[in-house]
Amino acid sequence: MSELDTRLTKLRDDLRASIDPPDLAQVTGRARQRTARRRMQVGAVAAVVAVSVAVPVLRTVPDTQPPARPAVPASMTFDVDFADPDHGYALGSDCHEPEGSCRLALFSSADGGRHWEQRTLPDGGERYTWGQVTVLDADRLTVDRVSEPAMQVTRIISTDRGRTWQDGVLGAVGAPAPLPDGAWLQGVCTGEAPGGGCLLEIGAVSPDGARVVPAPAQPALVEPQVGRSATASGRYWATGVDRHTGRWTIAVTGNGGRTWLTTPVSVPGEPSMNDAWAVVEADGVMYATMQGSIAKGPFGLLAVFRSTNGGATWTNTWRATADTVLQAMLGTPVATADGRLLVYSAATGTHESRDGASFTKAAHQLPGEVEWTRAGYVAKGEGHGYAVSRDGIEWREFTIG
Repeated sequence: MSELDTRLTKLRDDLRASIDPPDLAQVTGRARQRTARRRMQVGAVAAVVAVSVAVPVLRTVPDTQPPARPAVPASMTFDVDFADPDHGYALGSDCHEPEGSCRLALFSSADGGRHWEQRTLPDGGERYTWGQVTVLDADRLTVDRVSEPAMQVTRIISTDRGRTWQDGVLGAVGAPAPLPDGAWLQGVCTGEAPGGGCLLEIGAVSPDGARVVPAPAQPALVEPQVGRSATASGRYWATGVDRHTGRWTIAVTGNGGRTWLTTPVSVPGEPSMNDAWAVVEADGVMYATMQGSIAKGPFGLLAVFRSTNGGATWTNTWRATADTVLQAMLGTPVATADGRLLVYSAATGTHESRDGASFTKAAHQLPGEVEWTRAGYVAKGEGHGYAVSRDGIEWREFTIG
């Protein structure tokens, strides 16, 4: 059974047993539900528009030809991912009261986001509580949907960029194999853990989207948070609590999961449940960041770790106290080609560091929350606007809708 199937099965059972439906992001825990998380963050992002206006944004490269703009509702939010610098997909969610009542729409781009075409989803008129797109390569993708009110989880698969669809199967696990280049990684339940529960391991979604294939070797991590895409140099990573020592550990592989470099690290507080860790890389320097809270205080950036040897060792370069948490950090940090580390806060904007040890307000501000993809960094701007950058310095803007 895959991690997604395991988590969403629990979600269905919990919701049926509850009188008042709980918040979806809280129920699913570590299920990587970026779409739901972004819906909750819309208000926080809007609240800092005034902060961003007063500071120039990062350099952008205007397109000579305006992008095509399919008509989409202003209230729609997107889960955006790229297979490569050209081919991208955006799953839109237009959600209204009652909470969890959403219509989904899929958009595809073959020119790096300059132009978008809307694709037809089977049962596109139905309402769903949640949806997620998994981009396998330029042509192949899966869309998982949770229907209401039955909370039934379904998967559809396309091999022609969303033009046609077939039903997929959730929960299939393949035989262990090396993690391929450019793969989409996730956790996969491969059996029963010591002491009971699911043994969650690291795997790659197969190219046909039919199964999750575990890596040939596994770091001894309890419920690892898995980096979905490889770093700029092709390294895969995961974090979690070492089941033998009980210490938080960063694990990195540069050979497809055949072997892992594992480093225990000391953390100053409690990591958040969703996407607490991020690892980014530029010019041989890797940064790992951890978000969470100290003594149930405000949420934000708690620690920065730096590695210059491919993840073999990590140095804790910055560490928060209860009074110095960089609050309301969103998304993934940015490791720039000129040696800086950028982090984005919904409360105070973009901060930068030259060494990972101290931060100052950045002269050039990120457009918003950032995610790392196989095309580079994708930043969420205002409305349906985004910006993409491979080096973290030059950003090209695009719009969906």
